[in-house]
Amino acid sequence: MEQFENIRIGPKYAIRLSDLADWHRLQATCFRCRHTTVIDPAIFKKQYTGDTRLLEIEEKLRCQQCGNRYGNNLSVGRLPRG
Repeated sequence: MEQFENIRIGPKYAIRLSDLADWHRLQATCFRCRHTTVIDPAIFKKQYTGDTRLLEIEEKLRCQQCGNRYGNNLSVGRLPRG
């Protein structure tokens, strides 16, 4: 699995898809089973406009492992250089 370096680019409620660079990654964490996965934001940029806030996407996440749709979390990070 890809290594994930958590970074802070601003408060989550203010971050829009257009604020994310090509090297940013999103880590989704399930509230119920704690399953995590790293997602390339380009996947969401195909579905949503650049003005879409991360909180709006976070509310629509569904865990691929247990199916949970509530309380899931998105965090912004980047893949380490090298």
